[in-house]
Amino acid sequence: MSTILLEGKPVAEAIYDKALKTAKALEAQGVTPVVALVRVGENPADISYENSIKKNMAKGGVSAVSATLSQGTTTEKVLETIDTLNKSPLVHGIMLFRPMPEHIDGEWIRHSIHPAKDVDGITDMSLGGVFTGSGIGFAPCTAQAVIEMLDYYGIELCGKNVVVVGRSLVIGKPVSMLLNDHDATVTLCHSRTAKLAFWRVSAAFTKASSPQAPIILVPPLLRNGKVTPVKGRMSRVPRQFRIVWITSTAAAVQPPMV
Repeated sequence: MSTILLEGKPVAEAIYDKALKTAKALEAQGVTPVVALVRVGENPADISYENSIKKNMAKGGVSAVSATLSQGTTTEKVLETIDTLNKSPLVHGIMLFRPMPEHIDGEWIRHSIHPAKDVDGITDMSLGGVFTGSGIGFAPCTAQAVIEMLDYYGIELCGKNVVVVGRSLVIGKPVSMLLNDHDATVTLCHSRTAKLAFWRVSAAFTKASSPQAPIILVPPLLRNGKVTPVKGRMSRVPRQFRIVWITSTAAAVQPPMV
């Protein structure tokens, strides 16, 4: 079996096309989709990320507007901004740039976003929607990206044993719930899991999301025929992630002894 790289670019393009069609349909009804980007300060990485978001949202027919506050602003001022955006009928989504400056109560700010506009899936209400399956809010984008890619490439999850490595609220825990919703049998491992290699090689599918995970999982941790999405941090924009998908090859070595 040859190695198959499941690339994210065609998945993203398909999502852009679908979003653009939806946006045009809304515009025909007099509605322009708008997402507000809430940023505190002038961190170069945040500004670069903001520019990238605007460019990508434009591909999907969504207008991204900046709601920028000075570095010295207060928690109360940020809350006022979020409240205004929550109440505005012209704003349909809110993205909060994190981490926020140390003098800002980031947790309070996070909880202030209305789940219906929490497009990054960072509020407890949105996360609760993922865990209960109620449909409230949105799933964290990285976790949802895993499902989108698997769906796009026709990877069948029903009845499969899936190992998720990492238990963060950004990816590990929510993606476990989303995979469970697709009728996969999920094992959630983490940095304290004993004999982690055993769990990785015993599953049909592995999702590596722990901080120590490489961007591409090397063959010694794979069996032939597995699909392995692996998430690693991008160097330029720390809060962003990229997902690389590979299958093992016929030349893959045998699983390590554990």
